[in-house]
Amino acid sequence: EGRTVIETNYDEIGNFSENKLRVRIGNLWGFLDKTGEWVIRPQFLKALDFKENRAAVSIIPHKLGLNKRWGFIDETGEWKISPEYLSAGNFAAGKAWVRKGFRVGFVNPEGEYLIQADFHGATDFERGHSVAKWEARYGLINESGKWLIKPKYLQIGDFEASTGLANAKKRNSKMGLIDSLGNKKSKFSYALISAESEGLRLVKLNRRSPSRRKYGFIDSTGKEIIKPIYSKAAAFSEGLARVKLKHGGKWGYIDHSGNFVIEPSFEHAYDFYNGLAVVSKTFRGEKKLINKAGNEVLKSANFVFRDGFSEGKAMVYQGGDQAGFNYVDTLGNLLCSQSYEQVSRFRHGRAFVRKDNKWAMINEKGALLTSFRFDGVKNVENDLAKVSVATLYGIADLNGAFILPVEYEKIHLVAQNLFGIEKGDRIGYLSAKGDWVWQLAK
Repeated sequence: EGRTVIETNYDEIGNFSENKLRVRIGNLWGFLDKTGEWVIRPQFLKALDFKENRAAVSIIPHKLGLNKRWGFIDETGEWKISPEYLSAGNFAAGKAWVRKGFRVGFVNPEGEYLIQADFHGATDFERGHSVAKWEARYGLINESGKWLIKPKYLQIGDFEASTGLANAKKRNSKMGLIDSLGNKKSKFSYALISAESEGLRLVKLNRRSPSRRKYGFIDSTGKEIIKPIYSKAAAFSEGLARVKLKHGGKWGYIDHSGNFVIEPSFEHAYDFYNGLAVVSKTFRGEKKLINKAGNEVLKSANFVFRDGFSEGKAMVYQGGDQAGFNYVDTLGNLLCSQSYEQVSRFRHGRAFVRKDNKWAMINEKGALLTSFRFDGVKNVENDLAKVSVATLYGIADLNGAFILPVEYEKIHLVAQNLFGIEKGDRIGYLSAKGDWVWQLAK
């Protein structure tokens, strides 16, 4: 125990995929298992993550010549498809794209062509199709390599799982919505099309003049529901959307028909939460709470709002004997029995508060989960927070319990769910669950 079994000072780290971690030492990539043991030692110039028991890797060019470098290995590092391609993608649905010369096709896990190399580019298959390129245009092919959408777009985005729609861009750089059969689901007039919210998508017109780049809303069929007449706008929240009619103008709120429910009169405005929104009339003016009728509610001489609602709580500043920051709920109830020098927004039911220049963690009821001992706090991954005392760092969970005590000189997120940890001249890696992927070692 404590024996150093591998070198832990890596130059680059990828993600865990199929129980293997892709890492680079110097110019070469290899793969580790969850214990930190080498499964495949560094030997590849480039490498992708394992997918469907195969990983696309490239060897050092001079071994086979500059034009033959990419192939596929299995989980033991054995070649399953020899390195004879200019580039390659991930396996998905039993096939991966490969490039020879200027053409791209798809092979099976044994390297046999399932779709001949008839394309100039392609993406990994997803939900039965791939975005493929011919010359300078993109279209969509099915798993037989047949065109579902002829190559006529400058760009095709990802198809949404919920709607089956994707953004597509024409040669005039104007964007619209299409389905996987190539049917146009909106006009091609936009520079921006957002994800759907409450059945409507925020869109922005593509125009040469900035003053004409207006915002509006379309529905799931691409039909224009609210005309693009706004200089700024946000997605719908609780039936209302924040909009500005002109540059330098005020924010107001419209309904799904585009009618103003609350007239434009605010310099700052936030989305509605539980029927309430924080607004201010002037740039440096007091933030107030309004209801959907635009009337001020929860007016209090004891506090003023500092931010919008997050998880049902808004930051406020109290005056008088209790001068400092606190939180209120949507009924105006103060959360904490005392105020603080500074507070953070709530996230995952937790927030941080500062007293006497030290931070502590509180829960959604305002109860302290830790003592005031931290000099710095930061949410870093999922339900974890990095905390510091002087120049040392640790990691705490949502209960204030330490995943790592505050005794490390450096903690940084190196990949999804993986932290790099440094203490003295030793380096190790910890999962987001608090398990050592490999212990500290020189």
